[in-house]
Amino acid sequence: MQAAERVYNLQGLNLGAGAAQVSIIDDNQLQVQTGTAGLFDLRVETFANGQLGQALFRGIATQANSRAQLAPGDWNNLPGTSLNLNLRFLNNQQIQQRRINQ
Repeated sequence: MQAAERVYNLQGLNLGAGAAQVSIIDDNQLQVQTGTAGLFDLRVETFANGQLGQALFRGIATQANSRAQLAPGDWNNLPGTSLNLNLRFLNNQQIQQRRINQ
C-alpha cells in the first residue's frame, strides 16, 4: 500500500436473493446500492502519517432499494474514528444519516 491509497473491504455481504452494486465516489466514499435489505461489515485501510491505519465497522445495514454512502470521519486516524453513513432510497429520499463506531 502506498501513501494516500485507500482500501475498502466488504465482508460477509448478505443480501438474500438480491444483488449489490458497489462503487467508489471521489476516492473518499464507498457507495453500496442494493435491491433488497442487506447486512455487511466494512474494513477500511490507508497509509497515513508513515504507517498503515485500519478500522473495522460491523453490522452495517441497508434497506431494500437503497443506496448507502460510507466514509470514515478521519482517514488520517482510522483506529480512532467513526464511519459516516448516509442512507437514501434510490429516489434520493433520505432514510438515515448517522455515525457508526468501531
